[in-house]
Amino acid sequence: MAIYRGTPVYFESRENRDRFEASPDQFPSVQAVKPAEPGRRHGCR
Repeated sequence: MAIYRGTPVYFESRENRDRFEASPDQFPSVQAVKPAEPGRRHGCR
């Protein structure tokens, strides 16, 4: 997780977070999205 302009931003990997933190203005938009609850994944039944 990183904080960008007061908004928490979650990432799937440390590499993605590091890339974002190096140049956040290159990303088109940042939306605050909470990570999935443990044991609950999108598309799983």
